[in-house]
Amino acid sequence: MLWTDRDFVTKQDLASLDWEINDVCEDEKVTIEGDTGVIRRGLEEAASELTRKLTIFDSYRGTAGNGVSSNHHAAVFNVGGSPTQTLKVGLDQIVVSGRSEASWTALKNWAVHQVLLRFYRVMRSRVNDDRYLAKYDSMKQLCDNSLWPTAKKLGLPVVSEPMPAPGSSLTDPMGSFSVSAVAGSGTLAKEFDVVITYIGAKYVSPTNKRNSESCPSVRVRVAVDTSKVVSVDVTGLTFPVGTRPAAIANQAGNAVGTATGWNVYVGNVDGKMYLQNATPIVPATKTYALAADPTTSGAVVDQGQNPESFLTIDEVLLRA
Repeated sequence: MLWTDRDFVTKQDLASLDWEINDVCEDEKVTIEGDTGVIRRGLEEAASELTRKLTIFDSYRGTAGNGVSSNHHAAVFNVGGSPTQTLKVGLDQIVVSGRSEASWTALKNWAVHQVLLRFYRVMRSRVNDDRYLAKYDSMKQLCDNSLWPTAKKLGLPVVSEPMPAPGSSLTDPMGSFSVSAVAGSGTLAKEFDVVITYIGAKYVSPTNKRNSESCPSVRVRVAVDTSKVVSVDVTGLTFPVGTRPAAIANQAGNAVGTATGWNVYVGNVDGKMYLQNATPIVPATKTYALAADPTTSGAVVDQGQNPESFLTIDEVLLRA
């Protein structure tokens, strides 16, 4: 998952670090999720802080694999001149997901704590309770003295050609898609979850993605009766075509990838999501209906692109 795909911190993530947060938010009428919730506002502040820290890089370290050579990384990330060079990368190049949906990278660990840090600061301003000030001070020290230094030492995980998730909530405008039940040869009467992904030109197969499949979209739930099948309509989506939308074209970084197709994954409610189409669906095809009941075996959706490089960071102190 990329930083800009969607809010990658959940209320379950916050509760795993502070079991009181859900009760406090309910008592104090504080919204956790949504466009104006604790998570979104906290991640916005974290994004601003990260952008400030990433103004200058002192080097880069290419990693082998994914068919990307060190020479390619040099060409992509080095803008000329000496190795110590001012570089900028967009937030949409930054990978935040771990090896599994439940695992946290050092960068996500820092981001989750940054959200909690803002929450404690806000609560201290609303509630005259010194425990929030104490929590804020403790969290600030943890972020500054441990979590950020660890993330900085490991390097920033990035991709050179980011492929945004379909319907990305933080990359405007990317549009939306819909899911429905249509007449077909289905035999089940139950609910399913549906996600879709974009794939790029390097994608070969479900077992050889060449780091060219996006993070899945958000799950969309659909109820299917007998004699009906799942159908997906992507007419409302804006497929990435190698350049950023005009609304964010001034961001730093390289051009986004070009979607050469899309995949459909279906699974039981809150369960594993399985690939339903034998070959990628071309962007010109705007609707895709399953031929029968969803398959429950084969390729399973993953977290999207993996890091191609880990960039080290040289923070510069600005003096008045």
